[in-house]
Amino acid sequence: MDSLNELSDEALYERLRPVGWRARLRRRSVPVMVLLATAVAVAGDVVITEATSLLWGLLAAPFLFFGALLAFGIVVTLATRTGSPAELTELRRRLVQLPHNEILADAAARGDGLEIVLQKPGEPRIGHRFQLGGAAATLRSASGKRIGPAGLWPPSIDAWERSERPLNSDEVEALNGLVESTELDELAMTIAATLWTVLVVRVRDGVVEHWEGAASPADDSAAASLINELRAYVG
Repeated sequence: MDSLNELSDEALYERLRPVGWRARLRRRSVPVMVLLATAVAVAGDVVITEATSLLWGLLAAPFLFFGALLAFGIVVTLATRTGSPAELTELRRRLVQLPHNEILADAAARGDGLEIVLQKPGEPRIGHRFQLGGAAATLRSASGKRIGPAGLWPPSIDAWERSERPLNSDEVEALNGLVESTELDELAMTIAATLWTVLVVRVRDGVVEHWEGAASPADDSAAASLINELRAYVG
């Protein structure tokens, strides 16, 4: 991980971005995969209809199509992948796109302290990560395309709006006070792409506690209140 920390954002991105034949294969494979998945679904529909009934054939066709599309997508992704899983995780960390379970592991590795992660799924994906523990408190923010092992990548990391700045003692005190005044046990998680999510992680003596919630800013809930306070804080 130390060697990854020494890489600039630009250098890390170039290690992972598919170029040349890999980029061309990803770009041209989408219509081909759709056609192949359609062929699999039609063929499976015929076989199942003959073996059972027309109804079962029609019901099975969508599952066959999406299953085949997923399988072909995995094959193309593996064939065109560059870089290592650790490098991809590091890039997603810098773009504030780690899923909650990986944030918990990352926070535990940093040691005692408090972290707050505010994210908005969808496109563009927005993330703000307040790190209040360790040697220096920081706020890292990023906005842009969802990054992952599959799909087409922009030509440079400048396609994302990125910023990082230190937090002074007054800001750290205010953020700690905000968390302390929130009924963390009342945070509720709802899966919806249009909602904001918030994750609070506290590491104390090696023990990791976390609370997570999701809400629309217009909701009347503990999660919405915390999300709105954090959104107002980052502007």
